[in-house]
Amino acid sequence: MKIAITSTGDSPSSKVDSRFGRCTYFAFYNTKDASLEFYANPNKDASGGAGPASAQFIASKGVEMVFSGDFGGKAKDIFDKLAIEMKTIDTDNLTVEDVLPLIIKEMSKLNGKGPDNKGSKTGRGLGKCSNLSSNDLLQKLGQGLGLGRKKEGSKGQGQGKRLQSGNK
Repeated sequence: MKIAITSTGDSPSSKVDSRFGRCTYFAFYNTKDASLEFYANPNKDASGGAGPASAQFIASKGVEMVFSGDFGGKAKDIFDKLAIEMKTIDTDNLTVEDVLPLIIKEMSKLNGKGPDNKGSKTGRGLGKCSNLSSNDLLQKLGQGLGLGRKKEGSKGQGQGKRLQSGNK
């Protein structure tokens, strides 16, 4: 995953820039290989529309999450449409290298294992579908796993029938 951080300079010790659209640099952190690259913001001195233009610049780099002190309304709209997550952080004396542990912490929540790395592969496997024809699949789906209420003279197990639309 690529993550962008607004920065006042082009090194890890640079302060996080509180402005998004007119920040001096963007730091791009790649979580796959832990690489960090800096790009000058081409819209820093734009006469207008710096926020939306910077949002488009971020999107063109394949970023999925952005950390900044603040985001303008137009940039927020673009990020919402592009499904790029925005993280507002307190930028007082915070450097780019200070944000990296925050990113790693955030990523641990998204690793598929849930909070505290618990819960991996604890599901029941529902939703997995083999290469069955649609008729075979309907037969498999209609096995009646419910226990139902016990009625006099019955075992209380499901009927094993699946009603198809229009059938009774």
